[in-house]
Amino acid sequence: MQSNSNMNNKKCSEYPPRTVQPVFLHYDGIDNFSNGLAHVWIKGRHGFIDRYWSEVITLKYDDARSFSEGFAQAALSRHNNCYRLRYGYIDTTGKELAPFEYDYCSPFRNGSAVVESNGRKGLMDRTGKEIIPPKYFSIDPFRENAARFKLRKYGFIDPAGNEIIPQRYDDAADFAEGLAPVFLKDRGWGFVDKNGTELVRLKYDRVVRFSEGMACVKNKGKYECIDRRGNFVAAMKAYDYPVIFTGGVAVVGRTGKYGFVNTEGAEVIPLSYTKASNFSEGFACVSKNGRTGYIDILNNEAIPFRYDKGSDFSDGLARVYEGKKCFLIDKSGTPVSAAYDEIRYDKKYIVNDDYVQVGINRKYGFIDKTGKEVIPPKYDYNNAAFFGEGLVRMRLNDKSRLINTSGVEVCILV
Repeated sequence: MQSNSNMNNKKCSEYPPRTVQPVFLHYDGIDNFSNGLAHVWIKGRHGFIDRYWSEVITLKYDDARSFSEGFAQAALSRHNNCYRLRYGYIDTTGKELAPFEYDYCSPFRNGSAVVESNGRKGLMDRTGKEIIPPKYFSIDPFRENAARFKLRKYGFIDPAGNEIIPQRYDDAADFAEGLAPVFLKDRGWGFVDKNGTELVRLKYDRVVRFSEGMACVKNKGKYECIDRRGNFVAAMKAYDYPVIFTGGVAVVGRTGKYGFVNTEGAEVIPLSYTKASNFSEGFACVSKNGRTGYIDILNNEAIPFRYDKGSDFSDGLARVYEGKKCFLIDKSGTPVSAAYDEIRYDKKYIVNDDYVQVGINRKYGFIDKTGKEVIPPKYDYNNAAFFGEGLVRMRLNDKSRLINTSGVEVCILV
């Protein structure tokens, strides 16, 4: 058995498939690789190994998470008559980005991360600077150069920390197409721009973000669409469900029937389906008479109605069900995978990955997007639904292991 200390000459990405013996490492747990390093831990101590299996960041932390955008969350305990974790960030060399003085910190996303101290939250940039000191009860990542915050009320700040919209709203949501939904209890929902100007009066029961120049609002129990000036789309009827445009059309519903409208309000596909989703890659998944199929933008039947359920197309593939089994089809309706109990191929699981997790009899593996089985479904459940830098973490017989895209177990924890 090989130990953790003598792996330096065996880089995991260079293992020849199906020929090499796995490396055995003495850790309690391991995460997927990210930014060239994998988070490992044993007996409550956390650190990181590289692709040569060397501990490049020693196991000195009381908590840690995988790297994101070049930095990892890590924590050290402070013993002042009690056990208390203090969080901060380290880079891939182990250098601290800023002092470990926070109660919590989030992964970096789009160049910033949330940090929390004494129940208040702020934002840190990738240089370790607090661009927003921890002073808010909640703060979101930036969207369109504005971040929603809450102190007593909701408002918005810019990347320099200026409150571009003062805290005066009872609720709010992120900006989309230059406008943000805001709410006051005594008035209702409406929209403001980044100057705080209420371009759409606060009078609605509910609103849905702007998309392709229009937003959906709930007015007198029904959903209608407005433009950026708050004017109703004259030709559009009222519907029972929210309307969100994608590619110039939106699914709409009334009294349990669904169809599609264009941005001018015309019903381009009649309300004749019992279920429908928005168009994706030129096809919409719809149901009628208890069966599911796919239509094109002209309402032609593109894939016959022969399935029990279906998902939207993504990267040329969609997941469909026949009974309790599911499989992937292409845009001609041709099956490209075997049938499984589970295929994690929907909006929740689709990532920038060439592989799809599948399951049968509560055992899990992976296929590629041609349907080829690259890891047989023999492993126990885990939440690593995608590969990280060519390796994925799986479990078997209570032991974690890393497996490459050829299905070879390159590392096993003992």
